[in-house]
Amino acid sequence: MKKINVILVGGARRVTLAEQIRDLTKDVLDIEFISIEKDESFYPISSIAKVIKGPKFGTVEFDEFLYSLLKKGNAIPIMCMDKAIPSLSKLRGMVFSDVTIVAHTLEGALTALDKRKTSDFCKKLGIRHPRIYTNLKEINSKVIVKPIEGFGTRGVFVFDKIDESHACLLNTHIFQEFIDGQETTHDLYIDSKGKLYVSSRDRLAVIDGEVDHCIVRRPYQDEMEIFKKIASSGLFWGPLTVQTIRSSEGCFLIEINARLGGGVTASIFAGFPVIELLLKESIGLDIRFRKLKKIEMRRARRDFYRIIEEY
Repeated sequence: MKKINVILVGGARRVTLAEQIRDLTKDVLDIEFISIEKDESFYPISSIAKVIKGPKFGTVEFDEFLYSLLKKGNAIPIMCMDKAIPSLSKLRGMVFSDVTIVAHTLEGALTALDKRKTSDFCKKLGIRHPRIYTNLKEINSKVIVKPIEGFGTRGVFVFDKIDESHACLLNTHIFQEFIDGQETTHDLYIDSKGKLYVSSRDRLAVIDGEVDHCIVRRPYQDEMEIFKKIASSGLFWGPLTVQTIRSSEGCFLIEINARLGGGVTASIFAGFPVIELLLKESIGLDIRFRKLKKIEMRRARRDFYRIIEEY
């Protein structure tokens, strides 16, 4: 069997994802998993991957570190942290041994990373997106305040009323129109020719920004129209996560993450061929697509251990 390294960049908790990759390829690949973290502490991913310390994501040092790691050859990178994605974009299309680097353009990576750029992107393509306020005096209703660069619920606030005390957040956060409705996470893969693959996950319960209970289904037509516009931009090649919300006024795109989302494991279980597509475009491996299914996913606590000392 062909030996390959799969490098998870910030994959500390992505154990199920690694297990799914291993199970899908067990007859054709001998995979060694590596996870790049801020230190070599004990993480859940330590149960399946070798953990190595890397420089801070988003720095020149990390750019150089990632390049040197991939230059050794036979390594497929999978980005799990937004801040690290531009580093991979700088290597887009490069070939190391038998591996082609599948990555979004740098513009695409930055468009997803910066919520102000996401808003401009949506305006340009005619995609419905919640209004972003730059003048606090214009706000007379409930708003959600999010870090300009961030993921999950970290640093997110919801305010019913805004006053001058909130102005200090303008440099680090966006003030976005609050829309109440059904939130859905969509797992996308856009191939090198612009062909679009989608799996949609209605979020029924969320804990700390990560889905805890969801239904995986086919996307609706108005959702597909949004995704076709994203694909037509030419900025993206590879996995994407798109968040939408549906209100009485229609479907709005909330944000884009230029990576596999934490709940993509539900879509993979349902037959979404994101891993198969990534392997085909990065190492030319053809794995037959599985039958798609509508499924329900719930998460439960899982424990991980390491032996520190034997008595």
